[in-house]
Amino acid sequence: MRLRAFSLLALTLVGCAPRGVIGTIDDGTVPTVIQPVDAVLSIANTRVHGSSVELALTPFEGAVDYRVYELPRDQDVIASGPSVVVRNGLYRCAGDRAAPLVPIDGQPYEQGGALRSIITTPIAGYAYQRTLGDATLGHVFREPGAGRMAVFVLADDARTSDNACYFHRYRASRVKQYTTSPSERDNLVQQGWRDDGIAFYVPSASTGTTRDLHTLVGPDDAALIVADGPELDAAPSATTPLFGVLTGPAPGTVPLQRVFYENECGRDHDELVVGPVEMAHVAQQGPYALPHLHWSGLRGPTTLVIEALDRGCPFQGHLSPEHRDAIGTPLRQAWLTLDDIRSASPYGEVFVNGQHAEDSQPRAIARAFVQVAPESPTGLDWLETFDQPIPTPPPQTIQPPSAFGQFRYDFERFDVSFYRTDETSYAVGTMLGELWFSMGDWHGVQTAHFRLTPRTSATLTADQFVHAQIEMDFLGTERRYPQLIVSDRPIPVDESLEQGHAIIVEPFGAWPAALHVRFCELVPAEPDPTCPTRDLTWRPDGTWAPTVPLDELVGVDRISRFDLYVSTQRIYVLVDDVPQGCMDLPEGHLAPGSATVTVGDLLFGSTEDVNGTYLGQLVYPFHHDHMQRETRRHLDAFGFASGVGAPDWDHALVPCWPAP
Repeated sequence: MRLRAFSLLALTLVGCAPRGVIGTIDDGTVPTVIQPVDAVLSIANTRVHGSSVELALTPFEGAVDYRVYELPRDQDVIASGPSVVVRNGLYRCAGDRAAPLVPIDGQPYEQGGALRSIITTPIAGYAYQRTLGDATLGHVFREPGAGRMAVFVLADDARTSDNACYFHRYRASRVKQYTTSPSERDNLVQQGWRDDGIAFYVPSASTGTTRDLHTLVGPDDAALIVADGPELDAAPSATTPLFGVLTGPAPGTVPLQRVFYENECGRDHDELVVGPVEMAHVAQQGPYALPHLHWSGLRGPTTLVIEALDRGCPFQGHLSPEHRDAIGTPLRQAWLTLDDIRSASPYGEVFVNGQHAEDSQPRAIARAFVQVAPESPTGLDWLETFDQPIPTPPPQTIQPPSAFGQFRYDFERFDVSFYRTDETSYAVGTMLGELWFSMGDWHGVQTAHFRLTPRTSATLTADQFVHAQIEMDFLGTERRYPQLIVSDRPIPVDESLEQGHAIIVEPFGAWPAALHVRFCELVPAEPDPTCPTRDLTWRPDGTWAPTVPLDELVGVDRISRFDLYVSTQRIYVLVDDVPQGCMDLPEGHLAPGSATVTVGDLLFGSTEDVNGTYLGQLVYPFHHDHMQRETRRHLDAFGFASGVGAPDWDHALVPCWPAP
């Protein structure tokens, strides 16, 4: 069951926003090929890069999953009981977010968490007893309009503003400042606060239909938000007016709700939340239908259908670019190609990233349409988009002294190598306009590596940068994670790393994952080099970097873009165009000259991975049930350029770390 008792009660109490009619595509027409539904799914943001598109959605009440697919032809749509299916349809599904639950109200702290959300439990040192009704402060707008002003959200960068000690750390766990003043917003950004954008819109002027919200400093320096009325009258300290909200619902409004985050390793605060679905998400965190979809392989202007579903997309087997038979439980399941899955489906449907029951037949409860077209990446010396199928050469089995279980593919433009796996637990190839690979660690106890290196070299200098770029899913743990490597070693990099130097950037760790930069010097690649490391979660002065926890950006089928700028003296790292960190390199670590750029992946000790539970629920249920003994990733738009300038960067906001 996805929502606990509190969340169901809260959703019943506060209600939900009015629904509209069926959505239209950009030219205003309504496609008739698909049976209509009576609700519109809102798309918060669309990002096209190359031949892929990322779709951020506004969470929809009752959605168990989301999916995206190309608008089909009339003759391919088939009625099938309560569902509508598409003959030979291919869907990409959102799946569930992989995150630990947060205790609510009277539930005890989770060991190692030190965070709890509070709705009705008394707040320590605060005389007023909040009720469930107090969770709704008023009503606000999601969209701009006449007579409305934006409310900006800024997240404090002080070390005490978030849970600095333990793993319970989320976008919502940071202390916030809400303001309608653009100048105050700009001032806080310049001070180093994280810019969380516009949260909602409120009336520009107070009227008889509004009531004011106020901020105050509560017990133990808690940042509280209260509304006019009995709670304001009981405030333990002076208050500051914030803005007004509507006292009741109106066309286009949603409830504005409040969750109190109690932090045993930092400041407590009230978090404002828009709508009952987000309220449930923020109050309990943990797994829920990820409101984000990915589509790849655009070949021209395309109409995409985006749906919220009443059931989850079915799991049809481990999708792989190459077929592999099962080799005996619990060693490894069968790996299935698109054709394998299509031939086993009654209507030839394929659900990429289906994570639910195999017999699930999802039905749309809300729908939207969007028209997109591919864009050509520019400014790179070497680029592989994987848009066209690339013939997969036969693998070569190599047994060098440095590693066993090595298998290499001699692609024309790049080299692919697998290390420390067995002869049936690796696969690579182009699929869906991307490069996909699967890999198992030998007997679940070794350190398996994947490496892809272009055959064209980059050039390192002191005063200019090598700009490396990759789009990739990077959900990981402490035992499985991707890597981007710039090295002075030739292909294959792992074979001579102990003779040279490398910069390795990797999202490392279980929730909330940190972006690590490692400086490897004269150390072997196997099984995993121990190198000086920086955690880009922090600034050098110990304050929080103005970034969200990395795992808030991930999903099994969600792609994020990494940009790495490397010179012999400094590196810069960005994720989805947002600066993550800057670092000065040790003197002499990288010498001017030829360099290789490598994308990699690592899996080790899989038998001990993805087993952790919090509040009785697995953090990685899909991986635990369906991908424990292997890892699988897909990547796109991989390339680099030499001799480029530094990225746009505010060194006051994101200063450079010194060399470790």
